[in-house]
Amino acid sequence: MLLLGLLTFLLAGPQFCPSPEICDNGIDDDGDGDIDCLDADCANDDSPCLIEICDNGTDDDGDGDIDCLDADCDTDPACGGQTEICDNGTDDDGDGDIDCLDADCDTDPACGGQTEICDNGTDDDGDGDIDCLDSDCADDPSCSGQTEICDNGTDDDGDTFVDCDDIDCNGDPNCIFEICDNGTDDDDDGDIDCLDSDCAGDPACNPEICDNGTDDDGDGAIDCLDSDCADDPSCSVQTEICDNGTDDDGDGDIDCLDADCAGDPACNPEICDNGTDDDGDGDIDCNDTDCIGLPPCTGQIEFCDNGTDDDGDGDIDCDDTDCANHPACNPEICDNGTDDDGDTFIDCDDSECFGNPNCVPEICDNGTDDDGDGFTDCFDPGCFFDPACMPEICNNGTDDDGDGDIDCNDSECAGDPACA
Repeated sequence: MLLLGLLTFLLAGPQFCPSPEICDNGIDDDGDGDIDCLDADCANDDSPCLIEICDNGTDDDGDGDIDCLDADCDTDPACGGQTEICDNGTDDDGDGDIDCLDADCDTDPACGGQTEICDNGTDDDGDGDIDCLDSDCADDPSCSGQTEICDNGTDDDGDTFVDCDDIDCNGDPNCIFEICDNGTDDDDDGDIDCLDSDCAGDPACNPEICDNGTDDDGDGAIDCLDSDCADDPSCSVQTEICDNGTDDDGDGDIDCLDADCAGDPACNPEICDNGTDDDGDGDIDCNDTDCIGLPPCTGQIEFCDNGTDDDGDGDIDCDDTDCANHPACNPEICDNGTDDDGDTFIDCDDSECFGNPNCVPEICDNGTDDDGDGFTDCFDPGCFFDPACMPEICNNGTDDDGDGDIDCNDSECAGDPACA
């Protein structure tokens, strides 16, 4: 029997006991072809092959450190390994604070890291206060509540419009300009039209030079076509123009009274019902002003703003009952937001409203209803942001109500806890 056992041993060869697999040394210790964590022998509770889950309150890899206390979680989002995006409603860095509630967002533009612009109707710095309601705007010109002075070249009220370009100056004497050819002292300085120094250089005040090819006086007629040049030597040999009311050729006869105009279409009478431009002025029959009031043309429509009795009933423009509802015959009402007279200018932008009580700005501290809207001083909506109507805040180092006294030096703060 002993001999048989020895023979069996010799035939089988030497026997080896495998080593246990060490799971983190990069060697196939037990010789089964699988190295470290790829070996099933490493799937146990204390193996270094277990992965730490960073937000379940468990020491998954058995190294004694739980969740974010484990170095394996340093870059995990649950442990702050990402940057907080400040406007997506997500806790990107996993610190429990979302968007602007996260201190990482304090300087982000989405969370108020901008400067407040004081006249754009927007809460630019995200502090909940818009424009002049934001204390950052206390010294901004657009929140000063100053009145525009209309002749000093300065944007006093901070609305970007200077002097007469500011609507606050509508009706101001400094902003009424002389019209140089209407026979009226428009700016009330005692000088009319070209006698007013404001008209120096105005075309209406330049004499027509009759041979330079230029409309010097701005009346639309150049050189000898201008009636001012009728007696000018340079125009004495001109051809007679037969429908301009001028003795163009200087022979003493005007238009159709001049023999040179015999046969000129302008000297033929317009026949008002033959479909022909008899007088050659470009207008046929009742469209020709020569036919106004003649029987064939009395059925014409009255145009209400051309100074002509178009329908031949003896009444011109707004004197004609046909124009009763025409915009050109309606007065401008200065406080209804409507272009009543149809001249494209609404309310206080219409020159007809200059001096109208509705177009006078409210002064917010004089006890008077300046603009006639029934509201006086701070009760007027126009004064809502005027410093005179803002309460003094007694501990911010600012003269909030614009009376020259700051915080506790202001009588309004007597009794305020900040000034006790």
